[in-house]
Amino acid sequence: MTLTTDQYLEKIGSFGHYQISLLIFLNGLMFFWFGWPVMIVAFITAEPAWKCVSNSSVCPLNGTMRPRHDNYSFRCDIPRDQWEFVEDFTSVVTEFDLVCERGLYGTIGSSMIFVGFFLGGVAVGPFSDKFGRKITMYISGAIVSIFSLTAAFPHAFWLFAFFRCLIGFGIGGYSIASYVLLTELVGIRHRSTAGCSIWYSFNLSNMALAGLAYLVRDWRKLSLIMGAPAIPFLLGWL
Repeated sequence: MTLTTDQYLEKIGSFGHYQISLLIFLNGLMFFWFGWPVMIVAFITAEPAWKCVSNSSVCPLNGTMRPRHDNYSFRCDIPRDQWEFVEDFTSVVTEFDLVCERGLYGTIGSSMIFVGFFLGGVAVGPFSDKFGRKITMYISGAIVSIFSLTAAFPHAFWLFAFFRCLIGFGIGGYSIASYVLLTELVGIRHRSTAGCSIWYSFNLSNMALAGLAYLVRDWRKLSLIMGAPAIPFLLGWL
């Protein structure tokens, strides 16, 4: 009698040492190739508070105007040299002055990773089925690693947005390939548990990212610190 793959996995071990090791390794990849690249955007596109410059003749407001403050948009009605950012951190908003009529660009910069995610998920799925999960996962991971680093260097906003889209493309390919790679090698009894467990590292990466972002206030340095640890995981191919 011929056994199906699921029946065969039940015979030799539904969730043994190999599957557990694979789950742990993929959690590490998810930490650096998914959690940090996706959620770092909350910090590197953050919009700081502002205040009027000293002795301004057209800006009568006192104190600091933070997002959601009633007078936060008042700066759009006065010349740019009459107000300044006051926070002790930098972001692409401060780097490229994405305020007022250019404020939409900050939202675009945040969203480009999800545009890439969609394109990567659609394009890489058939590639994974034809050539295998492993090669798909590592090619996608290389894209995430390389462009997570290069996204720290652009001096033009459109280039930064393009790099973020490429990161999203890699994440879309990696996340699908890694999830399928794990769950198709686990027996039916443990498949749902394994599929949920691959996301533990995503929550851990968010907590670690918050701590690092608190300590590193420059968006370029933060991008480098977030991108560099992903490179050594490419050696997992071996």
